[in-house]
Amino acid sequence: MVCPLPTTPGSGPQPPPDGSGGSSGKPSKSRGGKNFISTKPMIAGRPEAADLLDDESSPALYRASKAFLAADQGIAKIVGYQEALLRAVENAQRVIDDYQVLAKEAATSRGQAADLHNRETAASRQIAGFARSAYRSGGLGVTDSDAATSWQAVATRLADSAARAELRAGGVSGKIANLGRAYEGYALDYYRALQALTDYRKKLARLAAKRAAALAAARAAGPGDLKLTKGRVLDSGRLGAQIRVLSAQLRSQGKSVNGTGTFIRPGHGQITSPFGMRYHPILHYTKLHSGTDFGHDDNVIEAADDGVVIMTVANRAYGNMTVIDHGTIAGRHIVTMYAHQSRILVKEGQRVKKGDVIGSTGFATGPHLHFEVRDDGAVEDPAPWLPSKRSCGRRLAGRRRESSGRRDGPGGQQTQQHHADDHPVRHEQRDGVVGDEAQQPGD
Repeated sequence: MVCPLPTTPGSGPQPPPDGSGGSSGKPSKSRGGKNFISTKPMIAGRPEAADLLDDESSPALYRASKAFLAADQGIAKIVGYQEALLRAVENAQRVIDDYQVLAKEAATSRGQAADLHNRETAASRQIAGFARSAYRSGGLGVTDSDAATSWQAVATRLADSAARAELRAGGVSGKIANLGRAYEGYALDYYRALQALTDYRKKLARLAAKRAAALAAARAAGPGDLKLTKGRVLDSGRLGAQIRVLSAQLRSQGKSVNGTGTFIRPGHGQITSPFGMRYHPILHYTKLHSGTDFGHDDNVIEAADDGVVIMTVANRAYGNMTVIDHGTIAGRHIVTMYAHQSRILVKEGQRVKKGDVIGSTGFATGPHLHFEVRDDGAVEDPAPWLPSKRSCGRRLAGRRRESSGRRDGPGGQQTQQHHADDHPVRHEQRDGVVGDEAQQPGD
């Protein structure tokens, strides 16, 4: 049995049910009389674990990283049970130590109370002797009267002291009872952890093998992920140049629509990956995540602000995407981009209002919306533009028009909705890769 539970003096905890505890084989490591698991988690439970699964990773790296994290978390769970078992042993031993101290204190208090009662009894006998003498002689002399009074005071003090000693003994007995209940709780924690650790060596061996295989797969996928990232950086730069040209044309034609500058969340899911640099905790390289990812919710993508659609395009880096020009906001030329769509519900040149449904989420490594904010074509952190909490008013009547099958077109006139398969979407082909959502190597 791993780290046997210490027992209280004169008794012990009930043994666990048959087959509920124990381990196979000898402990792997011993320190200070305690058995420890040598296999430890690498990143589970640490802050960097949050950066391991990146929705923008290559599929191979994402799968390997996911398998690695699952195995590492399994190892962490077993180690957690081992630590819980050790804590239960330490707490039980502390209770036993406290019990022994209190038991001695209780015995001392009871002994003191018994001795004081005996002395009180002796003093009472002295007083009784004076009383008998007075009865025989017809009264107490001054000397005998003073002695009797003195013995009475002694008896009273002894009785008070005995009562206090008994109270101390009673209080200590209450503490001992509380320690007994605490010990029972720690024993229960111990046997629960022990039951969870049944055959833990075999479980650890399986998890360690899975983790090692996943780590090897992640390392093998690393170069491809880096190549994909470099391609995305190039595509992002080209996209920025295209955005600058299209926005300038829109302004020159007088067709720009200036947004309000107050964005809503374009996706209803939780933010799964914010903007910023990503450090891979097992491959040890850093790359930029150029937008904010929203997880799967109801598949709806909404325009973050008023504007004009300037691009509906599919490419290698972003899959099916929509770019909306929001005109000039505080002297800055702002556009937003919505990537990894499964359907595009708007067309180029179409005016949109904040909250209009413009598409639905697709699949990269998981169903999500990749949302970017660009200032004159250059990416920037979307967080300052987005509300800190989900907007409760974004589902107001009139915002969603997909049920009617009609949307506002340029100039406010009504036009039919256009799905991705209802109108041509420009596909960019580079290096023999077609930017179709289902075939995105970077998703």
